[in-house]
Amino acid sequence: MKKAIALTGGIGCGKTFAASFFTKAGFAVLDTDDLAREVVKPCEPAWQKLKDSFGADFFCADGNLDRSKMARLVFAEPEARAQLNAIIHPAVHELWIRRVQPPLEKGGRVLVVVPLLFEAGWEQDFSLVVCVACSPSTQFARLCSRGWNADEIAARIGAQICVSEKMKRSDQVIWNDGSDNVLAKQVGRVVDSLKKSFI
Repeated sequence: MKKAIALTGGIGCGKTFAASFFTKAGFAVLDTDDLAREVVKPCEPAWQKLKDSFGADFFCADGNLDRSKMARLVFAEPEARAQLNAIIHPAVHELWIRRVQPPLEKGGRVLVVVPLLFEAGWEQDFSLVVCVACSPSTQFARLCSRGWNADEIAARIGAQICVSEKMKRSDQVIWNDGSDNVLAKQVGRVVDSLKKSFI
């Protein structure tokens, strides 16, 4: 069965922006961060499991998950993060498997953005893994621009496998430390190689 391509990398390395160039190249792009938001909508099975596990205090008056409050907890407490992932990851995995099949069956090219690909152990679900990476200084600057302080940045980076390890475990690497044009050219080279070898 034909498989999708995975795009992963460290937080702040530019995965979403890189994925936009794959969209322009004709790929159908799914982002597991978007799917994670879907599976925790009110009354979804994962939403109920989160409420049972963490309590009503982690939900807003309208029933939606209080993502900021949950983030503060899980990035401070590894056990809580593991508990959250044990609920969210299976639900996201099931959803993207369903979503990815129709375009693949029609002969389409599909890219799935999976920030926690290696952390979740999903790399075997893909025909090829592409990692978006950048220097630590660039990563830090980008995360600062999101309004996070140094402690918050350290906690979020520390919750993931380091970028250098993700690079080693990937089939191809896109180094996103330069201009948009440089990034576009690198994505173009990856797309060309995929057309020759996998698509």
